[in-house]
Amino acid sequence: MKYHYWWFTCLFVISLQCYAEKLDIVTIDLAPFGYNETVDKVPRGIFFDFANQVVQEVGVEYDNIVKPYARVVHELKVGMADMTIMFPSDQVRKIAHLVEPILMLENIVVGLPSSRYDRYEDLFGKTLGSIREAVYDQRVSDAKDINLYYTNNYKQSINMLLAKRFEGIIGVKRSIDFELSRLGYSSDILGSPLNINKKQAWLLISNKANLSNEIVERIRISAVRLKKEHRIEQILKKYRNL
Repeated sequence: MKYHYWWFTCLFVISLQCYAEKLDIVTIDLAPFGYNETVDKVPRGIFFDFANQVVQEVGVEYDNIVKPYARVVHELKVGMADMTIMFPSDQVRKIAHLVEPILMLENIVVGLPSSRYDRYEDLFGKTLGSIREAVYDQRVSDAKDINLYYTNNYKQSINMLLAKRFEGIIGVKRSIDFELSRLGYSSDILGSPLNINKKQAWLLISNKANLSNEIVERIRISAVRLKKEHRIEQILKKYRNL
């Protein structure tokens, strides 16, 4: 009887040790959701801050590193990263599971003032700058009549658009506006945006994350509680004023 109890205890301890003791968070390097400030190099951003608050409530040790969008997707896929906040494209849904919706965001296409995009069909024959690996609108991504030129970030997209390397940018309106401001441009340097859709950014956990179901559920509960406490609105206000 004592032997059976000892064996059960060993199995229980081993099973606990199989789960990660530290949570590896990756935040997409797209301002204002995640970025490294140019002056002090300190990482910050809307998703960066909210993810930190969620995990701090859970009470587990964690790292949160800002990385390029494509790198975030790769690390979720291979299990180098446990958690992020982003749009769940078809590709992302295959490598991570959706834990909790975080923020609804507006996606647009915008060009130079000389360009006019009033409807989806106006994009046919055009080349649009788009963040590598990001899917802002499935119709645009799948369209044979719309060309996508992949960039690393919105700063690069804006500069290439102003240099007339392509005819428009597809992306998150909040990010484009924020990056314009950081570059010292007013919004009227670009034309009127075409509203493409609104999409929900989700807190995601990699399918290969070495986390117990209990920890994942505590992460979800923490995110729900923080949303009810309007923490996301407080964070949004912080980055609106920068």
